Amino acid sequence: MAATTRKSLIPPADIPAERLFRMEGDQFRRAVEAGAIPVADGVVLAKGLLHTRGNGGPLYRMDLDQYHRLVDNGILDERHQTELLGGWIVAKMPINPPHQTATRKTRAELSRRVPRGWFVDQNAPISLPFSDSEPEPDVVVIRGDLRDFAERHPGSGDTALVIEVAHSSLAEDRGFQKRLYAVEGIPVYWIVNLVDLQIEVCTEPSGPSEAPDYQTRRDYKPGDSVPLVIEDQQRGLIPVAGLLP
Repeated sequence: MAATTRKSLIPPADIPAERLFRMEGDQFRRAVEAGAIPVADGVVLAKGLLHTRGNGGPLYRMDLDQYHRLVDNGILDERHQTELLGGWIVAKMPINPPHQTATRKTRAELSRRVPRGWFVDQNAPISLPFSDSEPEPDVVVIRGDLRDFAERHPGSGDTALVIEVAHSSLAEDRGFQKRLYAVEGIPVYWIVNLVDLQIEVCTEPSGPSEAPDYQTRRDYKPGDSVPLVIEDQQRGLIPVAGLLP
């Protein structure tokens, strides 16, 4: 059954129009041939966007398996810089130097503190099938070894902590991005907030619900230290100043 029959955690209006990925005609043809887009159900390409029930119908929502078919068949690749968020193919935002610096510093600080049996990754996909999403968080703490994921991306059950570095993306990271992580039950979500110069730590995810969210949020300012918690155990304290650019 096509993913359009399921409700997305992210209404299309939540996604800035310029971030919706626009497909070319040749990509659409190849996607149909690969079985990723069911034209028999009335899905069409109009001005680069997929629509149900013909031109003018609602936007078409894709599931994770369909997205993987696009990637596996080379219809989407590294050049396209996309993510799947709530069933919508979205162009990733450009990264400025402060964002990149904060990302690198955060990964370095975490890498020094994660216990054996975990590793830290950067800008790497995690597969979230319940929400039809495959985001690429700025930093993520994953259970296991790099070799464990030679054939698949980590999922929510492999993930202890996900971190987004936010400047122009702050509203999205506090909004639909947080909902995606909460509904999947990822235990801890940090926002490295470059606007207000603070780290926002969200815990106690709701899991599947009508209004998924984290029940607790605590903000850490420069001069504070953020506890690194993995599997309900504190693994160290990280000075906020060590994460900011």
